[in-house]
Amino acid sequence: MCLFLVVDDILIVTYPKSGTVWMQEIVPLILSQGDPVVVDTVPNWDRVPWLEARAYIQNLDQRPSPRVFITHFQYNMMPTGFLKVKPR
Repeated sequence: MCLFLVVDDILIVTYPKSGTVWMQEIVPLILSQGDPVVVDTVPNWDRVPWLEARAYIQNLDQRPSPRVFITHFQYNMMPTGFLKVKPR
């Protein structure tokens, strides 16, 4: 399981069945400084959307920063646009 920071966005990359849903719960809690309101009121697929789930429909570019995304993509499966921003 890895957590990559891309500028001010957060990209969570996990292997299947390795605690992915836990990461969808933990990272928003860290960003909200432990305030559970967002975690309790917003479904995890809205808080931390999957890149595989037709991201263009979800208007991900219009989400407020810091944006948090999750994927099971391997590095070589990422879109070419992702590779141009030189993620860390």
